[in-house]
Amino acid sequence: MVLLGLVAASAGCSFQEPASWADQLSPDGPCWRVDLLDGLDTRSTEELHDLYACLSRQGAFQPLAPVVDALDGDSRAGVPLGVELAILVNGLSTVGLDVWALAGVGLDLLRAPDHPLDTALELGVELVYGRPYEVVVDEVDLGAGDELDRGVIAPLLPVVADGARVALDSDDAIPALLAASAEDPALADLACSVAGLATSTDPEVADLAERIVADLGDGLQRVTDASNDHHPGASGNSLRDLAVAGLVQRGDDGQTLLDATSPEILAIVQDSQVVDNLAETLADARDAGQLALLPAQLRYLATVDVAGDGLDPDEDSALTALLRLLDEANTEVDCSVDLSVIQFDFSLGNLSVALLSLLADQEPTTAASGVDLLGDLLGLGLTESTLELVADSGLCPVIDRQLVGDLQSIDRLSDPQVYDLLVNLLRVLDDLRSGEEDRLPATVDLVSELVQRGVVPPLEELVRDVGGAAIAADLVEGFGLVLEPAALQVEACPDDSHPVDLSGALGLVRATLDDRSGGAPIRVVQPLLDQVLVADGTWVAVDHFGALARFDDSRVHSLLSLVVRWLEVDPDLELATDLAALLSDPALSGPALRIAEDPGLIDAIAATPPTSDGPLPWAARAVVDGTVQA
Repeated sequence: MVLLGLVAASAGCSFQEPASWADQLSPDGPCWRVDLLDGLDTRSTEELHDLYACLSRQGAFQPLAPVVDALDGDSRAGVPLGVELAILVNGLSTVGLDVWALAGVGLDLLRAPDHPLDTALELGVELVYGRPYEVVVDEVDLGAGDELDRGVIAPLLPVVADGARVALDSDDAIPALLAASAEDPALADLACSVAGLATSTDPEVADLAERIVADLGDGLQRVTDASNDHHPGASGNSLRDLAVAGLVQRGDDGQTLLDATSPEILAIVQDSQVVDNLAETLADARDAGQLALLPAQLRYLATVDVAGDGLDPDEDSALTALLRLLDEANTEVDCSVDLSVIQFDFSLGNLSVALLSLLADQEPTTAASGVDLLGDLLGLGLTESTLELVADSGLCPVIDRQLVGDLQSIDRLSDPQVYDLLVNLLRVLDDLRSGEEDRLPATVDLVSELVQRGVVPPLEELVRDVGGAAIAADLVEGFGLVLEPAALQVEACPDDSHPVDLSGALGLVRATLDDRSGGAPIRVVQPLLDQVLVADGTWVAVDHFGALARFDDSRVHSLLSLVVRWLEVDPDLELATDLAALLSDPALSGPALRIAEDPGLIDAIAATPPTSDGPLPWAARAVVDGTVQA
């Protein structure tokens, strides 16, 4: 949309041959009939058509004709989309927005000597076709429909329409939440973090900024590796499967995973003592060079069985077994066993909490096996064979064959391949039990929700896909900058902002999950997540973006620097303020969303007529041939 708008604004001046003043005096025709002094006519679409005919009198905008024609269709309010557009354009001035002035600013930027928008426009062309800009220029048939299908924008257009429909159905709740987010100081802090990463003079941080987009592209391609999928519900994209399982899929209680685990997550992140403990542990891990190693070591647990052998397709991994063990043992235990080989009576409280607490007391180099841990809890010398007898007896229901087998997963934590993971896991467990309250019960409950809601299989697939990839290490390194943001430059930051630190990041978590008078924000946007995350177009676009980002010469690698340029032009984030004003006013957000949801308009934008350019190819061609910059 932005690309089309900039091209249209520029083309209004660039495509047309200059006409003599005498030729413009004819008191008839579309240009004569258009009068914008009082805004666009909201009684019909006639003036809108006249405006288009005036601007396109020499055919400059002919490819936009299907879009203009689509504006004659009725919105859900029963009025033409063109009238909705007129109402929107006229109403922008009521919140301090002047669309004609904005068009003028866009033209000024296009014509500035240093061409500040060139990279953004070329990036727009790449997103249309899904190939690096030079490849588009040299090799792509711009008007071919199958070329658009390889891009990012065309697959997303129906998703945008569906999202607009959901937002309209929310009785202004979703637009109001988005407006509040656009005005939240956290947005400026996020922009500051991105700008600080892009401009950092620290060699390691600068290297991270240089490679992270390419690594992201590699990661987005890796998640489509179906060769290591072990669960029958896999779609072939582990990121998609995890997003749907965690944010969309409902349990028997009608809740999503995030909904169900919000109390446990909030209990942990609102415990200041736990947060301080964890911050110290993670900072020490970062300083010791261990933090970036953790994803690959976690991946090891997802690729071996409980015995440490390679994983067969129908076999559970050590990671799955460990999480299942914590879920099965997440119960109060009160047993009396009297067998010929063993007799005991015990009451342990929650078995999972007891196991984790005892594990936290271990030394990394001498950590006990799972069977030994359970034996220590009972004050008995146990063997796996003895436990199997107990399991078969049924005298202690929690100790069944599955739990006995899964105890071996604890042994894998002592494998040398996961030493750094074990060191930090032991410290984290100690941190969790040393808060204002013991948070191990909340942690175990969270794990149980993961297991019982079927989230572990896609989580494990994602760990296998990207745990050893560069993007996983990059994200952990980026988290290290949240722990200590001093290496980020702040010169390019908006006023009164600072890079996101741990306190700010946890504040975002609390703000997302905390139930307020209007409901928890995550619940407000749930209908939007339900629509967007299950849409094929979303994941096609994500896949195409990943493929594009893997090219070294793609303009996608300029994303971070474009944020810096944006802040240079808009240091006070006035664009976000203007967007918030639009979204918070139903008289403006309503028409905008009713336009965006219309399938006929979406089809017109994505059209590729056989004998001429459609709107997207027309806009791309204007950039490629230099018309926009002229």
